[in-house]
Amino acid sequence: MLEAAHHLLGAAGVDVGDLGAVVVGVGPGGFTGLRIGIATALAAADEGDLVVIAGKGHEQGQEFEGGRKEPFDDREVAREELRRLAAVGDGR
Repeated sequence: MLEAAHHLLGAAGVDVGDLGAVVVGVGPGGFTGLRIGIATALAAADEGDLVVIAGKGHEQGQEFEGGRKEPFDDREVAREELRRLAAVGDGR
């Protein structure tokens, strides 16, 4: 995803450093898109950057038509991704 974003920005003559903010909404696959968006935002952030994950708030899932509920917690997804990024940074 980041490679595609870099390509599109380059084609438009825009450097990533010129961006003031990056906003991620719901992507394909609902929660998969949110998970990918959170992971991408955290991976793209530099030291000192602020990543804001806003939206669902305290809710720990999503309700769908017909009453189906799927568990999903933005905070836990962010924690998991930060742990993964720390492990990769440590060479694990």
